[in-house]
Amino acid sequence: MRLEGSDGRPRARTDVTLRFLFIVRQKKNVDTFQDVVTALVDGGHHVTLAVQEPLDQARRDGIAARFPQPTFEVAACPEGRGDEWRASAPLVRSARD
Repeated sequence: MRLEGSDGRPRARTDVTLRFLFIVRQKKNVDTFQDVVTALVDGGHHVTLAVQEPLDQARRDGIAARFPQPTFEVAACPEGRGDEWRASAPLVRSARD
């Protein structure tokens, strides 16, 4: 189904809610995506921001305060792999280099 505005140009569907996951290495990298995250949660989409560096509760609350919409959440990244690839993945990655 193609949706078009009155000018014939494609327009966004407003009845679809999507889920987005942003993974950033450090809290300071959140600034890079701030406008995008704001637009997505303002549009009703669900956004999860996962930060790879350890965050205490105060830092998590600080990030969450920047995006006060209920469709936004901050998540912690796992500290390491917990699957059967944990031993092989680094070898595979280094082989492709």
